[in-house]
Amino acid sequence: MAAPVVTEVVLEAPPTAVWEAITVAEKMNQWYFKIPVFKAEVGYSFKYFGGEPGGKEYPISCKVLEVVPGSKLVHTWSYDDYPHETIVSFELFPEEEKNTRIRLSHTGLDTMPAAYPEKVSAASHQQGWDYIIGRSLRGFVEE
Repeated sequence: MAAPVVTEVVLEAPPTAVWEAITVAEKMNQWYFKIPVFKAEVGYSFKYFGGEPGGKEYPISCKVLEVVPGSKLVHTWSYDDYPHETIVSFELFPEEEKNTRIRLSHTGLDTMPAAYPEKVSAASHQQGWDYIIGRSLRGFVEE
């Protein structure tokens, strides 16, 4: 199995603010994807649309697998058009000066069938997660 896609950054925000940003739908909608309802509860299923601005949107179905309040959220990630389950993990680590290191890991992308389009490749996901975590989330929690 290949290494997961990983994005890790230190945010100038306390862990509680970052945790709320990744688990409260109203806050997620401001920096992440449009998720009408979200519950950080094991077994909770949710759906949203990923893709590029002005480009094709991909419906994504997810199910929460693990929750460690304040520090870890793990869920499945499966494109409805290309059903293949992968795993997304958010981990939070307190840093000095009330900062938070966040590590996002996305595993299983290397096992997707080769027939899937480039938009669902590991390289595409790396670029997407780098932007989502490093710019979008950063901008939201540091403002």
